[in-house]
Amino acid sequence: MPVSVYAERIGAWQSKAELEAAIRDYTEVIRLDPKAVTAYGSRGRALFDKGDTVGAIKDLSDAIRLDPMFLDAYFDRGVAWADRGNESAAIRDYTKVIELDPASAIAYYNRASVWRSKGDTDAAIKDETEAIRLDPSLEPRRP
Repeated sequence: MPVSVYAERIGAWQSKAELEAAIRDYTEVIRLDPKAVTAYGSRGRALFDKGDTVGAIKDLSDAIRLDPMFLDAYFDRGVAWADRGNESAAIRDYTKVIELDPASAIAYYNRASVWRSKGDTDAAIKDETEAIRLDPSLEPRRP
């Protein structure tokens, strides 16, 4: 079965909120093509949604290893690191997103949230100010 058929079925599973089935299909896509960067990233996101932050971080790290410019993988891994309480790793990933896309207001906003949780109010305000400058109507999101 071609990988593209899996992609179609994964979309159907996700539209039904069937994360386990989608994860199984992502796993099969990766088995068929171990360099399927987006499959690692998407499975990582699905694992996070399922509550498996360790698995999510592993898959997102594999995606980044395969494509060091994969902006969404850095962003999603930053969210997962923050969720696990690893603030330094979350800040590193959000900073990488900002390096790759300096106009990413959401990366500034998320990094500000981590700065705030670390108690660095000045850094949080600086990042929040930049997020507002870039997108005054920003609606925060998680993966």
